[in-house]
Amino acid sequence: MNIEAKRSNITDEILNKNQDMLFQAKMLHKGPVHLLFPQEMIENIKKIKKIFIDTELEIKIFFAYKSNSKIPFAKQAKKEGIFIDVASENELSSALSAGFIGSEIECTGPKNNSFLTLAIHHQCLISVDSLEEIKSISKLTEQIGKKVEILIRLNDLESKDRNILIKRSRFGISKNDLEKAYNILKKSNWINLKGFHFHSDGYDIETKSGFLSEMIEITQRAWKDEGLSPTILNMGGSWRNPILKNSKNWSKFIEKMGEEIIKGKNTLVWGNNFYGMKKNERGRISGRENAIMKSYESNIEKDLKNLVSNDSLLGRKISSIINENMFELAIEPGFSLLDGCAMTITEIADVKKSDKDVYHIVIDANIYNLSTAKMFEIIADPVLVKPTNNKNNKKCEAFIFGNLCTEDDVIIKRKIFLDKIPEKGDLICFLNTAAYNTNFEDASPILHEKGKSFCIVKKNNKFLLIDEKKYNPYEK
Repeated sequence: MNIEAKRSNITDEILNKNQDMLFQAKMLHKGPVHLLFPQEMIENIKKIKKIFIDTELEIKIFFAYKSNSKIPFAKQAKKEGIFIDVASENELSSALSAGFIGSEIECTGPKNNSFLTLAIHHQCLISVDSLEEIKSISKLTEQIGKKVEILIRLNDLESKDRNILIKRSRFGISKNDLEKAYNILKKSNWINLKGFHFHSDGYDIETKSGFLSEMIEITQRAWKDEGLSPTILNMGGSWRNPILKNSKNWSKFIEKMGEEIIKGKNTLVWGNNFYGMKKNERGRISGRENAIMKSYESNIEKDLKNLVSNDSLLGRKISSIINENMFELAIEPGFSLLDGCAMTITEIADVKKSDKDVYHIVIDANIYNLSTAKMFEIIADPVLVKPTNNKNNKKCEAFIFGNLCTEDDVIIKRKIFLDKIPEKGDLICFLNTAAYNTNFEDASPILHEKGKSFCIVKKNNKFLLIDEKKYNPYEK
């Protein structure tokens, strides 16, 4: 069963008409090569902006730099007039070098004094993670002599109509500690509470709407009861688009895998990598829902439209309440802004055939190069690319492994189906890898090469391959 990745126009054009460029790019580096398409961000950003133009809502779009900290994407985000969310001191320095100024930057995540000091000097918006962080900011702002705006990240919001509490997080503070936070702020002449912040990975849009509704009520109480003037309602990240051409094929695969688990068979995955599914004590399958969710069927445009038009929680549309209070909505998309913005090229280093006529492909990359070691596994079929003169047309089944001498270096857990026999020197291309896969976990175990990135830009209907550091979105 084929489970194809959704393709952007530029990906299709390269794979169908410019395969020679893939081999040329691969010759430039021993390890995996990431081809970045920063121009694809333009349309992704326009689609999000249009939703808020149509509803007349004020919106701050912060590009989640952690999703891909390659500077071409930061430069493109700056050119398109959006903001940026940085989660480390080095990301902050990189964002500044991409042209962002402090008022266009939000600093999130754990922060030491060095990170905070740089953020305060540039008067960035700081999303605070704890009461201790607020105290540190209070001391530093007084010493530096610059005022700063902060958001308070909350970690225990509730979607009251569904009686769902946001899942426990080590980030942020409890609603019960807000009074303590307000007292610290009132004693400082250097800190201005600009708003509140939450992050809700893995929730549907109805539940997110419930979390937002409670945050609106908290913001209103801060005005009424505390004499503070917060305006920003930051809903954080986890805004995705579908990653598969047809998610139904993934659901069919999950169903078939479940049938095999019940029967004690395994013809679909390597080892016992059943994507978290197992047979429980009642003889039924557990973990099916989580496995299906790996295909990310949500759509940011649809989700945001449903969010702002939701009227079931506070009795009126959320967009109307936000506008009346002159609040601003903020989001931190990563996946959705980078949708279709990269592909990763690897070369087949070795091929062997198992006793079951299944090919074992070893590529010149590993689970760290593709950031699949911990968080971001690849579920879509890669594309096998052969030299143009290759006449091999025999179909086969295969597993793809990395170049580490460890058993767990399995790039894709499931068996894939190829239209041609793989051979040493062929390319295996992974699609839509811009968000997290290209560099979030990249490392060089046993001194293997890390990945190297190049930009592909289209000028005068021709594709140009350029060094990532030389990319300039303002050049025509």
